[in-house]
Amino acid sequence: PPPTPPGPSETGTISLPDFLKAYNIKTFLKGTYQKFRLVGRGEGAKYNTEYFDSAKELTWSFVRKVLEDRGQDYISLVVEKNAGKKNPPFITAEEYQLRIKQGDSMKYRRLDVPGLENWAMYKNYGQYSWINDVLCKRILDLGLSLEDFSLEYVPSREADTGKDKTPPSPPQKDSSKGKVTTGGIVKPIRLDGKTGKQNKQPPKTGGYSFSLYGERYEGLILKNMMLTVFKTTLQRHPDQLDLLLDSLPCLREGMTISSNAQPTTFRAGENIEVAGRSISIGTSLNQAAVRQHMKKLMQLCNEPEGTLVIDGDDC
Repeated sequence: PPPTPPGPSETGTISLPDFLKAYNIKTFLKGTYQKFRLVGRGEGAKYNTEYFDSAKELTWSFVRKVLEDRGQDYISLVVEKNAGKKNPPFITAEEYQLRIKQGDSMKYRRLDVPGLENWAMYKNYGQYSWINDVLCKRILDLGLSLEDFSLEYVPSREADTGKDKTPPSPPQKDSSKGKVTTGGIVKPIRLDGKTGKQNKQPPKTGGYSFSLYGERYEGLILKNMMLTVFKTTLQRHPDQLDLLLDSLPCLREGMTISSNAQPTTFRAGENIEVAGRSISIGTSLNQAAVRQHMKKLMQLCNEPEGTLVIDGDDC
């Protein structure tokens, strides 16, 4: 990983469970978040990290510490839990060489952790941007409690300067939500148990209105409703990606969205990156098919009832 940023002179602290209550899926896009580190207590103290300005690097630093501490026992645990998967988190050096011959080498990298050189790791294991989907699962794999971990972060200087010290990213139009974002935090994230908010434009007239993961959307056309639901849910469940690709005909890996695509589902839609993979979401569908695919998506991801609520209809 690249060099870690120097530690700040002042910090704030929030428990990992409290942070997850305030966690906004837009919070940790590259280049927009504050420096922070993971701090454990008791048995978890050995997994403390340096300060990072990237959730991806913080998570990989934690996974590396786990590998250095638990070694082969940890790999055996993970291999057993992921038996039968097309791309398991760890494969042997022999399997790695076979994949190279098959032209699939980019998905894995050899481990440089002492004692584990005969293993290769799926390149995105421990490197997703989503703390909830990776970091927390790794902590629970170790039999540790999330309560034993906190995030120590650089507090906002907004009160001192009247504005952020770090200029925000140029605004980008997010057509799927009908609003403008800065690529992450509109203002410094509030780590006080309150949900981070994104600026919204006034609701559009007509269209579909719904709630997803507790956030409200108003007046979206059918295509944008589907894209919002799929993009948000896929980023929350990268570990289910292979299952979703096998089960949902509106998802393909590497499919080009074009006006003459076959199947016709992909004549409209969007390509996004999930866990380092290019995933195409096809939206050339009628209302009944869109609702059916969204409902199945929720079921495959084991989301509880009420995660997605469309006005006049539940998924």
